[in-house]
Amino acid sequence: ETGWKDPTPVKVQVHSGEAVEIDTVVGTELLTAGDTTSVECVGSDAWGNEIEADDWTVQVAPGGASPGQDFGLVESLFSLKGLVVGTYEVACQQTAGKTDTSPALVTLKHGLPHGIITTLESDWITAGGQTPLTCRAEDKQGNHVPDLPMTVNMPANLALAGFAITGTVAGIYAVKCVPAALEWNAFVLVPATVEIMPGTPVSLQIQLQPPKSFFTTYELITIVPQARDEYDNLVPNAELEPIEVTPDDGQFADTTPVTFIFFEDGEYSLTARLASDPEIEDTVDLLIDGAPPSITVTQPLRGATVLNSKPSVTVKGFANDTIAGINAVRVNGDNATLHDD
Repeated sequence: ETGWKDPTPVKVQVHSGEAVEIDTVVGTELLTAGDTTSVECVGSDAWGNEIEADDWTVQVAPGGASPGQDFGLVESLFSLKGLVVGTYEVACQQTAGKTDTSPALVTLKHGLPHGIITTLESDWITAGGQTPLTCRAEDKQGNHVPDLPMTVNMPANLALAGFAITGTVAGIYAVKCVPAALEWNAFVLVPATVEIMPGTPVSLQIQLQPPKSFFTTYELITIVPQARDEYDNLVPNAELEPIEVTPDDGQFADTTPVTFIFFEDGEYSLTARLASDPEIEDTVDLLIDGAPPSITVTQPLRGATVLNSKPSVTVKGFANDTIAGINAVRVNGDNATLHDD
């Protein structure tokens, strides 16, 4: 032994071995959705060496009495953030070794109510029908918040039938659940929309377009049907049987199922019937008058002259229109007196 030392010694770094003891420590075992907590991994190898901090990973999975959902509790840089209500097992794992066999259990509870969601089983009903309604309070993470007192805000044309919405007036309506005893503006309110559709038609009325007391020959006449259900809602596009024209004298043509042209003067009746129930019908009468009225002056005679400078002359005569009738006659702009004879 000379006492000489190597001037360039070799450095040997000793790392901890495989962990034989692992303990997962969380900052809190009861966490509110949206909040965070820490997780710490502690362990040692068979020689009592503490496992280095950079040699750990954290595994999170639903587990326990009320398992949550995958990714309902997420970990990043040894911090846990709660998203979905439930229970979760949190276990430290050595990068190339064992996993904690007794993981920490974190229970995630819902937060304060933030939004109220209105849900209807169907977004439409027939007049007089109903659809179930659900009111759900949620925290900011979308977790259900039970036991929040709520009521339903809706238009006057709607009503509650137990836990369902009903109505008889056709239209589109917004329905929303609201807090029963708290300020509405403290919540995000998500309404639902329901459309009430007309029911089966039970009545029929037809009108003429344009609306006139009589029509000329070769004028286009349109039949406008109005079918209504038992609640007096207009039923659009109600199917009709072919429209019946009386008398069927061949002096007309139907350019479409609801438009007609008449070629000769006369009185006609148009009858429409529902295809779904032909016993439901309506009839409208119309006058076709293509010729002007006739007017005959019987006094004074043609060519007569006024004698003795009379200030006025009495005019008499006949006016006739066999189809449309005579409502008024004007002489020099003044209404004449009419007599049936």
